[in-house]
Amino acid sequence: YGYSNGSATLSLTACTLSGNNADYGGGINSDGDSGSASLSLTACTLSGNSADLGGGIYNNANGTVTLTNSTLSGNTADRGGGICNFGDLTLTNGTVSGNTARIGGGIFNLGDLTLTNSTVSGNSAVYVGGGILGGIGTISVTHSTVSGNTALGGSGIGSDPPGGVTVTSSLIDGDCYESIVSNGYNIESPGDTCRFNHGTDLVKILSLIHISEP
Repeated sequence: YGYSNGSATLSLTACTLSGNNADYGGGINSDGDSGSASLSLTACTLSGNSADLGGGIYNNANGTVTLTNSTLSGNTADRGGGICNFGDLTLTNGTVSGNTARIGGGIFNLGDLTLTNSTVSGNSAVYVGGGILGGIGTISVTHSTVSGNTALGGSGIGSDPPGGVTVTSSLIDGDCYESIVSNGYNIESPGDTCRFNHGTDLVKILSLIHISEP
């Protein structure tokens, strides 16, 4: 598997990392314990990897990871089937799908996570956060889709403590664990567990569709 340590800078383009296993980051480990590691992946696929933390990618507290036009699919972990992030991670035009974990099926975040124009779908967690699970730290979801994920609680997004997740102009298909902060223009289906309350939000969208049928 790939390994970026200390103050190293690693950039990969049009790459594939698959079928790897490790304790931290089955596909790739950005470990900034002894410095500030920087990792950039463009048009890459990480699939079928496994780890205790971060089946696809593990990013330590001092690490910075930038993913563009990349896919994490079919990875497994105890925490963060696709991604386990403790540092600064940005996913743009990306897909996190079909990953599994005990908690945080798609993404487990205790750092600063930014998702833009991305899809988190078909992931599963045994307990909390089928798509995304956030704790200490921040998560920003913009122009993205979180759909078709499964978990005992928070099949879409879990936020514990509450308030660390901000969603803008996105679709959340599935329930939320604890409230999510809305910046508006969001769609939530099928209920209102995310507690979106911005005037431009649409909630309980399946109920509205059902009522409109003849």
